[in-house]
Amino acid sequence: MKTIGRVDKADFPELLLSEIDIKIDTGAYTSSIHTHHIREIVIDGEDFIEFQLMDPTHPEYHDKVFKTKRYKRKSVKNSFGKAEERFIVETTIVIFGEEYPIELSLSERSDMKYPVLIGRKLLNRRNQNLYSTRRLVEAGKEKGHEVVVIDHSKCIIELEKRKPKIFYNGIYLNDFDAVIPRIGASVTFYGTAVVRQFEMMKVFTAVESQAL
Repeated sequence: MKTIGRVDKADFPELLLSEIDIKIDTGAYTSSIHTHHIREIVIDGEDFIEFQLMDPTHPEYHDKVFKTKRYKRKSVKNSFGKAEERFIVETTIVIFGEEYPIELSLSERSDMKYPVLIGRKLLNRRNQNLYSTRRLVEAGKEKGHEVVVIDHSKCIIELEKRKPKIFYNGIYLNDFDAVIPRIGASVTFYGTAVVRQFEMMKVFTAVESQAL
């Protein structure tokens, strides 16, 4: 089984980048990429963001100017914890042949060793091969626990007042001691319902459903 490490490589097909060095940073929420000559432009009455990637010294550098209207402004904390307003673009990332949507903060990273930083937003996807999930599994096993990664979107809740149940791929989940929820903002509603169901089954949850 392939797993994503702290430092790895990835492709960004829409940005014409392949085998780019990436660094995993669980301290950052948003992923970022080294960019320069960033500016907003208007084409036929529509707003676009225009930018170039990498430095001329980088092996994957090309002087192509990218334009996209799939962007937004967002306040992002830098590595020093200071909030900065940045442009965020939508694109795709390919890791081990699997393609995922990703939002990238356009950032000047010429003084950094790695041109791409991968934050928690991508890592929180329901993929047990990702570094953050794998580390949780490893830490649990080191303590002697049996650890199972479950995609909550595939859980079916059976609402019975006296005996609440959860089924996962047709299997009744009735023998768990604790749950560590890792739920993205886009799926919080159903994820919270699953966590609440575990609570009703008297299973300890590291984060209570009310806090999600």
